[in-house]
Amino acid sequence: MSKEIVLKIQELYENWIKDDMTSLDSANIFANLLEYVEETKKDICGKCIPCRDGIPQIENIFRNFEIEKVTKNDLVKLENYVENLRSSKCSVGIDFGKNMEVVLRNNFNDFYRKVR
Repeated sequence: MSKEIVLKIQELYENWIKDDMTSLDSANIFANLLEYVEETKKDICGKCIPCRDGIPQIENIFRNFEIEKVTKNDLVKLENYVENLRSSKCSVGIDFGKNMEVVLRNNFNDFYRKVR
């Protein structure tokens, strides 16, 4: 199933390029994102800090979102970690970062609703 989530999130990015209105299903968004992180972590080479350190931090923040123990500060940290992935040295971090930017932009209400 996790390969399906990876494909779904990659498809989200491709569709976003086309119409800017695509979003993930709100019901299971954080569980799906955690599965995506788990799949991505398998490909991290560990050579650059944005992936090696950032993706596990993003995973921790997603876990907090899932159990609803999250603050606005966590949302800001998440946005910063995602932005830092632009400086990754490999396509794993760059692609993960682009996909997360789209998820944050198109599903912002799902994230913000948890921190209100």
